[in-house]
Amino acid sequence: LGSMYSVNAGPELLHTSVHDIIYFGLLPPIIFEAGFVMRKRSFFANFITIMVYSVGGTLISVLFTAGTLYSLSVNGFITADFSFT
Repeated sequence: LGSMYSVNAGPELLHTSVHDIIYFGLLPPIIFEAGFVMRKRSFFANFITIMVYSVGGTLISVLFTAGTLYSLSVNGFITADFSFT
């Protein structure tokens, strides 16, 4: 970890790099391990709950993002014209 920093590195680099190491290096193996050791019976017993959270969370995220972007464009904060044709 110490070899990643130069002599002139400030505290911003340390904070960003430690965050990246935790977020991209340690979190995925923890999540994959949790999914790997889950028994099929437990997974299928909670399948409805898992689907409700995944679909519901996705819908909430999409609606919030779309609403925010729409309100920003209506109020003039976003002025770019988008076209799908």
